[in-house]
Amino acid sequence: MTGPASANSRFHVWWLEPTDLLTPVTTMLDVDGASPGPETITFTPAAGATYRFSIHNYTNRDLSGSNGIAQSGIVVRVYSGNQLTRTITAPTGGGTLWKVFEYSGGQLTVVNSMTDEPDSFNIKNSF
Repeated sequence: MTGPASANSRFHVWWLEPTDLLTPVTTMLDVDGASPGPETITFTPAAGATYRFSIHNYTNRDLSGSNGIAQSGIVVRVYSGNQLTRTITAPTGGGTLWKVFEYSGGQLTVVNSMTDEPDSFNIKNSF
């Protein structure tokens, strides 16, 4: 998940950086399960901020057009509190970065598109 770190930069919460390092913390990786998961992220959105959630095929990151995500059967479940509000299934097609959704202004917008991103450090800039 990425979100605003300052006016000119974004944070990226992932296995290497499990919190956004903000005070107070607004986004954190709660569970980083071994493949096939599950993994969970909790975030408390700041007013007016835009957050983006994606899934990166880190294992096949250098294989442009990889079908690994599409063939994995992966789903993203979005909860508000304990209530399931959305279930999103990976799209068909190739790519190493599944752009799942954007959350802004209290609205969740499903993006559900695939692209290639070999470098995990670029995700906060590419989506």
